[in-house]
Amino acid sequence: MNSKDSHPVTEATAEHCAYCFDVLIGVLHNQITKSKFPPLPPSIPKVEAPLFVTWHKDGDLRGCIGTFSKESIEQNLPEYTVVSAFQDTRFDPISKSEVPHLSCAVSLLTNFEKGKDAMDWEVGKHGISIELKEGDKLLHFFNKLVRRKTL
Repeated sequence: MNSKDSHPVTEATAEHCAYCFDVLIGVLHNQITKSKFPPLPPSIPKVEAPLFVTWHKDGDLRGCIGTFSKESIEQNLPEYTVVSAFQDTRFDPISKSEVPHLSCAVSLLTNFEKGKDAMDWEVGKHGISIELKEGDKLLHFFNKLVRRKTL
């Protein structure tokens, strides 16, 4: 993203992760439907940013899905909370019994810039997005996102 983009740089906070847990637990207990989510708390800025929601169980990856689209966090945070918990095809849907063993990370992707070459990034400092075209599909890969908060 270049400096002409208008949204502020925002870091994920513990509140983002707590909200994801609230949504997850609400869906698991049938208190929240997958189409009607609670509003974000006032402590979470209402920005537009690409984001990923990642679940770990006892330190191992349990689900991770997000979007590179710059859309409303009010829509995307609850949506990708649910999608990453229940629709990541690499894993079975998260169950109630797993909740005590879970941690959540929210990655807000900001300040995109094109690299000068394939080596123009540092592990632990920069995130990297790689797009590959396979037939009619566009595949996205990313590694080490810097603006992330885990709870």
